[in-house]
Amino acid sequence: MMMTTDDMLGQSFGGFKISSCLTAGRDPVFVADRDGQQVELILSRRGDAEPADQERCARRAQLASQMDHPNAATVVGRGQERGFHWLAIESTGYPTLADLMATRKMGVDEAVAVAMQIVAALRAAHAVELLH
Repeated sequence: MMMTTDDMLGQSFGGFKISSCLTAGRDPVFVADRDGQQVELILSRRGDAEPADQERCARRAQLASQMDHPNAATVVGRGQERGFHWLAIESTGYPTLADLMATRKMGVDEAVAVAMQIVAALRAAHAVELLH
């Protein structure tokens, strides 16, 4: 039986206890905490049912952990438990780009600067063969 995102609240992976759900897509993202360290925890939601998805998640976690770039979140843990691959990334506490754009308009210079930071992070990801 597949667990829902609500079923995951209170569950722990790698010692990171899930407190809330940020996104509930194909690979849901949760807010989790371990010893006061807040992270965003990404789970493969396919469990053991689909080996290709499990392999994809394991490969993504391995590649993401190789990245080191100031415009990309740092991987602080990864693993596999109870049929789920998980990836814990640092939680910066900063608002997302979508949050910022919802509250104000960006000028052209600021938008170009933000776009350049995104491109730099994507280049770093592609350098380790991580596609996003």
